[in-house]
Amino acid sequence: MNLARRVWHRLLTLTETRRGGVLLFALAMGVHAVESIAWPVRLGRDSLSYLRAYSEVFEWHATLPWLMLQRPPVSPLLVGSSLDYLGGYGTEIAMAVLFALSVLAWSAAARTFGAAAAAATAIALVLYPGYGELFHEVSGDAVFAAAFAGWVLLLVRAVDSPTVRRFAAVGLGVVALSLVRPGNQVLVLVAFVPLILGLPWRRRLAVAAAT
Repeated sequence: MNLARRVWHRLLTLTETRRGGVLLFALAMGVHAVESIAWPVRLGRDSLSYLRAYSEVFEWHATLPWLMLQRPPVSPLLVGSSLDYLGGYGTEIAMAVLFALSVLAWSAAARTFGAAAAAATAIALVLYPGYGELFHEVSGDAVFAAAFAGWVLLLVRAVDSPTVRRFAAVGLGVVALSLVRPGNQVLVLVAFVPLILGLPWRRRLAVAAAT
């Protein structure tokens, strides 16, 4: 019991340091690598449509232009270019990096609620197979999961310390997410968040406008 308590307190300390972030990144990469022995990266849901869109995205006269209307450019470009330029092994590493970065982003966002929340979030995401599964399939789902984690971190930091620049980054993040998956356009409603913050009204309006 005492050993478990010491380990937990050590984890809480690490969440506050850069070294802890490096160790968490390495741990997530290692977990992904171990899982990949029996669960190698493969094509995921709708991957073929992403690859078709990638093959025609730079064509002036596309054979299937409707695909590019259904699939925003970010996911097809990332999915297609990873397989095209990195090959199978390189894509495996790229997916592991996406997984590790997303875990780091979620843990950093949870740190707003304390070291315990950051540590618990990191442990849950690293060990939960359902989340890791997203990053064992080359598809738009993995791209969205990583992009959304980064956007949440931007939002949490902007709310914690609101500035025009930070909320402008949140707004640009909504644009990027919309280019990953069109349904993310609903996140534009985050522009109303500055209106409920404890700021002078003139500053609230300026920050909301920047978003």
